[in-house]
Amino acid sequence: MSGRCAADDHQEACRQRGVNAVSYPSIPTIAGLIAIAAAIPLSSRTPPGVVPGTPEVAASQVSTVAGADGTAGSASATPTRREVPRLPSKSADPVAVVAEVPLPTPAPRRVVAIRNTESGPRIEVVKAPDAPAAEATVAALQRDPTVAGVNIDTPVRATVDFSSQQWALPALNATTTWAKSTGAGVRVAVVDTGVQGSHPDLQGRVLSGAEFLGGTGQATGGNGQNDQNGHGTHVAGIVGANRDGNLVTGIAPGASIMPVRVLDGNGAGWNSDVDAGIIWAADNGADVINLSLGGNSSSSTDAAAIAYAANTRHVAIFAAAGNGGPTAGPSYPGAYPGAIGVSATDSSNTIASFSNRGSYVSLAAPGVSILSDFPTSTVATMSGTSMATPYASGSAADALSALRTTSPRATGRDIVDVLQQSATDLGVAGRDTSYGFGLVNPAAAVNRVTAPSPTPTTPTPTTPTPKPVPAPTAPSAPRAVIVTAATRSLSVRFSAPVNAGSRPITKYQVLCTSASRSVSATGNANLRSATFTGLSQPGSFRCSVRAGNGLWGPWTSPVAPAAARR
Repeated sequence: MSGRCAADDHQEACRQRGVNAVSYPSIPTIAGLIAIAAAIPLSSRTPPGVVPGTPEVAASQVSTVAGADGTAGSASATPTRREVPRLPSKSADPVAVVAEVPLPTPAPRRVVAIRNTESGPRIEVVKAPDAPAAEATVAALQRDPTVAGVNIDTPVRATVDFSSQQWALPALNATTTWAKSTGAGVRVAVVDTGVQGSHPDLQGRVLSGAEFLGGTGQATGGNGQNDQNGHGTHVAGIVGANRDGNLVTGIAPGASIMPVRVLDGNGAGWNSDVDAGIIWAADNGADVINLSLGGNSSSSTDAAAIAYAANTRHVAIFAAAGNGGPTAGPSYPGAYPGAIGVSATDSSNTIASFSNRGSYVSLAAPGVSILSDFPTSTVATMSGTSMATPYASGSAADALSALRTTSPRATGRDIVDVLQQSATDLGVAGRDTSYGFGLVNPAAAVNRVTAPSPTPTTPTPTTPTPKPVPAPTAPSAPRAVIVTAATRSLSVRFSAPVNAGSRPITKYQVLCTSASRSVSATGNANLRSATFTGLSQPGSFRCSVRAGNGLWGPWTSPVAPAAARR
């Protein structure tokens, strides 16, 4: 648990070690434990939260909610059903405010009438034991000449739309994106604490998923729609909350959410269950996998699960860069080959103070004071790379949905380069360790993969009608792949066409994976071979190659060489 703040650590001592201090109930230290990045409890039950040490800074923001009587109330002063806990005054992390919106009660059992009296109209309410009795009461009152009006009383709810508080949507040009794509037809797997499928903002968006808990790596039953923590529901809302003016809106409101529960009510779980959840999602039709979780320890099984999902199933995998700050080491799974590490920015497009930096960071996205869904039928404001990651995942869903209008068989991996190439450059020019390729820009990504319409012109003898510009075509897989192994090294040679359609091949990628490690190389169009040296362990590596021309083509079938020797 190096670099993490233990439950019983003194707040000031914790901060002196460079870790944001949060008070937690005592929990056991478990080797190999995976934790969600969010670490601030948000409900009255004060869940133990995640393993301390990767705290997400929750924003101090009070939201106005509708009270049970339809009047406005303050969530921080008089919450309708949930007590909002406050952290100790010494904590640098203010608590998020949960806004609860009461839902209508079922089954009419009340009758309301307006009766004329000498002093004026008077409201009468008659309680009935059931709906038929209520209807009979209405019929009787309709025959009363002193009753001016009567009907079955029905509950009402004030419409609360928090979209104006979602600063990230205009920052990402969401309205422009939605004009062309909402992510329809794309499946985004949220591998997390589960997703509350019955949440009003997520109605019709959440698929039947799976649950892996207890460290067995086996499905434990359940459909993933049980979220006892809130983190997964918050992440899912950022991806795909309905655009219906209800509470909040996701960046891809047409996408489907595949809930894969691998973390418990404390936000903690096991590597084995995370690995199993990744593989299950990849095998069950996920186009994009969102991993708003992580830790500072690498694992060969994690790397293998990521490699399988990315390279065999061609899934786009986005993972939180981590919340350890600028001096923290890599966070996994975000730092694995095949995963896209996402850092967090604030409303001024500046890297968040808590966000990790590093060469594995590929994209940045809004992650400070992010308003999204929270159990039960509420919204909450949270901060962290856990919040930035679903903005990248949802943007991928938007771009992939648009690409499939012209390339129906396009996969999640086909869109990764598009997102990187269309990102808004921030910080120093070009890719850097804070923002990667830049701030994710779903509108630009959608435009990049959408075939431009031909410009209407009036034909003349000297001016031909312009031809439509074809959509990008992914290149075919390289051919004639030969893999040879020698002492602590292996070599890969292959051949491939120089273009795909009208677009030239610009680069090739070689990936070799064994049971214990993965090695990869990316080169320009002149690359026709790759050699990997310094292999410390003997064993057989399976190697694949793919070509890119702005879109990555499919991988070749893995080729296994003779075993590399010591």
